[in-house]
Amino acid sequence: MVDDALWSRIESLLPVVPCNPRHPGWNEAGVWQKLHELLLAELRAADLLDFSRGAVDSSDVRAMKGGPATGPSPVDRAKTGSWHHIIVDAHGIPLATTVTGGYRNDVTRLIPLIEAIPPIRGKRGQPLRRPRHLYAGRGCDHDVCRDKVRRFEITPHIARRGTGHGSGLGV
Repeated sequence: MVDDALWSRIESLLPVVPCNPRHPGWNEAGVWQKLHELLLAELRAADLLDFSRGAVDSSDVRAMKGGPATGPSPVDRAKTGSWHHIIVDAHGIPLATTVTGGYRNDVTRLIPLIEAIPPIRGKRGQPLRRPRHLYAGRGCDHDVCRDKVRRFEITPHIARRGTGHGSGLGV
């Protein structure tokens, strides 16, 4: 499924551990991060990345085994869970993800998520770093957060709490 030229680039990134993607050596060796950066560079070289705008979202996931990135649920009898945060480009291509302990405030995770975007090479000149406009939900509604986003030279478009949303259909 992968042509020889691309495989020759990917093969050097793979650690000398069992060929099992779930093997802990893959994460420790940074294989997934390196593959992600390589794919982003290939997409940029093909002009398939759109950094005119980006979007942030998160979802909660039940954590059956626990671990350091889990926390108690306030609504599910304190069962453990995690939040998976993602930032995508205008086409929905993931630029960075983070995982935090369950049920933490979104506003505290926005800046670390922006900082997690790797420099995206693939063309001559400066690597891409961040989208120009960023869209986020009400969970990130805080003036301090907006100011920090502006320091990254990103125009924030963050929904305000207490305002209407949606089309109104089904009301």
